[in-house]
Amino acid sequence: MIAPLVNVISTVLFLFMLPVCYVLGSVMSAILVAQYFSLPDPRQYGSKNPGTTNMARQSKLLPAALTFLGDLLKGFIPVKLAILVGYSPFAAVYLGFATMLGHMFPLFYNYQGGKGMATALGVTFAISWQITLANSCIWIFFFWLIRTAGLASVISVCTLPVFYLASPTLYPLTPHIMVFSSLIVWMHGHNLMGMAKKLFGIQSKRWFYN
Repeated sequence: MIAPLVNVISTVLFLFMLPVCYVLGSVMSAILVAQYFSLPDPRQYGSKNPGTTNMARQSKLLPAALTFLGDLLKGFIPVKLAILVGYSPFAAVYLGFATMLGHMFPLFYNYQGGKGMATALGVTFAISWQITLANSCIWIFFFWLIRTAGLASVISVCTLPVFYLASPTLYPLTPHIMVFSSLIVWMHGHNLMGMAKKLFGIQSKRWFYN
């Protein structure tokens, strides 16, 4: 009699946490940090993306670092807490996905948010720090090679499902991680099309988020 009741409570709590995680994701670290340090709104310059890379364009290391930390923690905390209290990795990933959607399409900022890389990093770090560390090395290598954070991010998230597929315990999460990766690539579509335009003369951007 107790076990079914526990399952019902657990399910209700999980369903309640989904919108809570979305709202948490909607809190944009870059905007709050910019306001605290009296910096220009990151949505008004550079790539107009409220994220770490655009904050770094102000040549301010601390605001950029705080932005990265804030975005990472809002992905890490709900997922890690879910795992610690006994939810399955699948349930934890869904909470992380809700947080990422909040970051990308924030409720408080007319659904115009960031690209989700740091938040996704927090989500995957909560699931497996080993895989996240290995994947971060991919990002570091390609950033060193091409000096473009956006393209390095796209390459690293495209390799992320491969790491999960190779994991003896986490491989069932691979389809979910592929959804993560595809969404982040789509969010970087404007940058990718800009690079493609320079290299190949490609003009259309309609298939990607602008």
